[in-house]
Amino acid sequence: MEKTKSGKHGFFTVDLKEDDSGIPKVTEVNIRAVAFVQCYAAAGANFPEDIMRLLDDDPAFDRRFKIYEFEPDVIFMRDVDEQPIIMKESQIITNCGEVC
Repeated sequence: MEKTKSGKHGFFTVDLKEDDSGIPKVTEVNIRAVAFVQCYAAAGANFPEDIMRLLDDDPAFDRRFKIYEFEPDVIFMRDVDEQPIIMKESQIITNCGEVC
């Protein structure tokens, strides 16, 4: 913001993938909340709320850096035409049934 002198006006998400040497490379930039964000919010990391509170300069918002941690064994699954799912990795085999 300092270089462009623009005010706060939104957010973006960046997808990264490591190359063969372990160096992260940008694969995608989204100028909106991605579908997966609802999974994170349901698991306790409500990024849209954090962003709105930052953009609103909410004085009660804790601005210290935080790393959201989820329960062990929790996985997030998403298909293009379906709602994202949060489940324990151990449930995949249990819930799989005949389909898998």
